[in-house]
Amino acid sequence: MDCIRFEVHGKVQHVHFRKGTQITATALSLRGWVMNTPEKTVVGEAYGDRPALEKLASWLQNTGSSKSRIDRAELRWDHNCEYAPAEFVVRKEFVLRKEAGARRTWSRCLNRSADMK
Repeated sequence: MDCIRFEVHGKVQHVHFRKGTQITATALSLRGWVMNTPEKTVVGEAYGDRPALEKLASWLQNTGSSKSRIDRAELRWDHNCEYAPAEFVVRKEFVLRKEAGARRTWSRCLNRSADMK
Protein backbone atom coordinates (compact mmCIF):
# COMPACT_ATOMS: atom_id res chain seq x y z
CA MET A 1 0.00 0.00 0.00
CA ASP A 2 1.22 3.51 -0.82
CA CYS A 3 0.79 6.58 1.37
CA ILE A 4 1.39 10.30 1.36
CA ARG A 5 2.15 12.61 4.24
CA PHE A 6 1.17 16.20 3.59
CA GLU A 7 1.28 19.70 5.01
CA VAL A 8 -0.74 22.43 3.33
CA HIS A 9 0.08 26.12 3.84
CA GLY A 10 -2.13 29.12 3.14
CA LYS A 11 -5.62 29.97 4.33
CA VAL A 12 -6.56 26.42 5.23
CA GLN A 13 -8.01 26.73 8.72
CA HIS A 14 -11.61 27.78 9.45
CA VAL A 15 -12.53 27.25 5.79
CA HIS A 16 -13.71 23.59 5.91
CA PHE A 17 -10.41 22.34 4.50
CA ARG A 18 -10.16 19.33 6.84
CA LYS A 19 -13.76 18.30 6.15
CA GLY A 20 -13.22 18.73 2.41
CA THR A 21 -10.09 16.59 2.61
CA GLN A 22 -12.02 13.91 4.49
CA ILE A 23 -14.87 13.94 1.96
CA THR A 24 -12.47 13.81 -1.00
CA ALA A 25 -10.36 11.03 0.51
CA THR A 26 -13.40 8.96 1.48
CA ALA A 27 -14.85 9.29 -2.02
CA LEU A 28 -11.51 7.94 -3.33
CA SER A 29 -11.64 4.99 -0.87
CA LEU A 30 -8.57 6.24 0.99
CA ARG A 31 -7.87 5.83 4.68
CA GLY A 32 -5.93 8.20 6.94
CA TRP A 33 -6.31 11.38 8.91
CA VAL A 34 -6.11 15.18 8.68
CA MET A 35 -5.78 17.91 11.33
CA ASN A 36 -4.93 21.56 12.00
CA THR A 37 -1.61 22.60 13.53
CA PRO A 38 -0.80 25.55 15.79
CA GLU A 39 1.23 26.94 12.86
CA LYS A 40 -2.01 27.50 10.89
CA THR A 41 -1.31 24.66 8.45
CA VAL A 42 -3.17 21.42 7.84
CA VAL A 43 -1.31 18.11 8.02
CA GLY A 44 -2.26 14.52 7.43
CA GLU A 45 -1.57 11.10 6.04
CA ALA A 46 -3.48 9.16 3.42
CA TYR A 47 -3.19 5.45 2.57
CA GLY A 48 -4.43 3.59 -0.49
CA ASP A 49 -3.67 2.87 -4.12
CA ARG A 50 -1.45 5.19 -6.13
CA PRO A 51 -4.07 6.55 -8.61
CA ALA A 52 -6.42 7.57 -5.79
CA LEU A 53 -3.56 9.14 -3.83
CA GLU A 54 -2.53 11.13 -6.92
CA LYS A 55 -6.07 12.52 -7.19
CA LEU A 56 -6.03 13.52 -3.51
CA ALA A 57 -2.59 15.10 -3.96
CA SER A 58 -3.92 17.17 -6.84
CA TRP A 59 -6.90 18.28 -4.72
CA LEU A 60 -4.55 19.25 -1.86
CA GLN A 61 -2.23 21.21 -4.18
CA ASN A 62 -4.71 22.85 -6.54
CA THR A 63 -8.33 22.73 -5.39
CA GLY A 64 -8.97 22.65 -1.64
CA SER A 65 -12.22 23.79 -0.09
CA SER A 66 -14.15 26.61 -1.74
CA LYS A 67 -13.01 29.27 0.76
CA SER A 68 -9.41 28.11 1.13
CA ARG A 69 -6.29 29.57 -0.44
CA ILE A 70 -3.45 27.14 -1.01
CA ASP A 71 -0.03 28.78 -0.98
CA ARG A 72 1.99 25.58 -0.90
CA ALA A 73 1.46 21.86 -0.33
CA GLU A 74 4.35 19.71 0.81
CA LEU A 75 3.91 16.03 -0.04
CA ARG A 76 6.06 13.08 0.94
CA TRP A 77 5.34 9.78 -0.83
CA ASP A 78 6.07 6.41 0.76
CA HIS A 79 5.65 2.88 -0.58
CA ASN A 80 4.84 -0.31 1.29
CA CYS A 81 3.21 1.51 4.20
CA GLU A 82 2.16 -0.87 6.93
CA TYR A 83 0.00 1.29 9.22
CA ALA A 84 -3.38 2.48 7.99
CA PRO A 85 -6.42 3.48 10.05
CA ALA A 86 -9.80 1.90 9.30
CA GLU A 87 -11.22 5.06 7.69
CA PHE A 88 -10.31 8.68 6.91
CA VAL A 89 -10.85 10.85 9.98
CA VAL A 90 -10.49 14.46 11.10
CA ARG A 91 -8.27 14.63 14.19
CA LYS A 92 -8.42 17.36 16.79
CA GLU A 93 -5.44 16.48 19.03
CA PHE A 94 -1.81 16.89 18.08
CA VAL A 95 1.70 16.46 19.38
CA LEU A 96 5.01 17.32 17.81
CA ARG A 97 6.87 14.22 16.63
CA LYS A 98 10.39 14.43 15.30
CA GLU A 99 11.32 12.02 12.54
CA ALA A 100 14.75 11.32 11.16
CA GLY A 101 15.41 13.72 8.31
CA ALA A 102 12.15 15.61 8.85
CA ARG A 103 11.83 19.27 9.76
CA ARG A 104 8.79 18.51 11.89
CA THR A 105 5.74 16.31 11.73
CA TRP A 106 2.48 16.90 13.56
CA SER A 107 0.82 13.69 14.53
CA ARG A 108 -1.69 12.39 16.99
CA CYS A 109 -0.39 10.13 19.71
CA LEU A 110 -1.13 6.62 18.49
CA ASN A 111 -0.09 4.83 21.71
CA ARG A 112 3.08 3.74 19.98
CA SER A 113 5.76 5.07 22.31
CA ALA A 114 8.54 4.07 19.92
CA ASP A 115 7.18 6.64 17.44
CA MET A 116 7.26 9.46 19.97
CA LYS A 117 10.68 11.03 20.51
